Amino acid sequence: MAREDNLKPFKKGHKMATGRPKGSPNRSTVAKKWLAAMTKGINPETGEEEKMTLEERMTLAQISKAITSKDTSAYNAIMNSAFGMAKETIDLHQIAEQPLFEDVQKDNSDTEDSEADQEK
Repeated sequence: MAREDNLKPFKKGHKMATGRPKGSPNRSTVAKKWLAAMTKGINPETGEEEKMTLEERMTLAQISKAITSKDTSAYNAIMNSAFGMAKETIDLHQIAEQPLFEDVQKDNSDTEDSEADQEK
């Protein structure tokens, strides 16, 4: 018969690490909160002061950087945010079997037959 203390061999948690307290927001929640904060900023495209979120200001700055500085990394970041990363597909049916070493001839015999021939 199993003992009761063997059924749960590990205590929950670790005595040295307390972790994030229950109910406290995680990093992504805090980041989303601050990105949604409303601020006044100058729209780089129109040049007018507008009330917008920090996320909108950052996106507009990235778009402006892609246009004015011809920054391809800024362009890629905007395009990936808007449309998602391009998926690269590989057609495995077109890959032909090729030998590792060109000078070695391909062995077409079965392993069972070659073993039987070696015994004779």
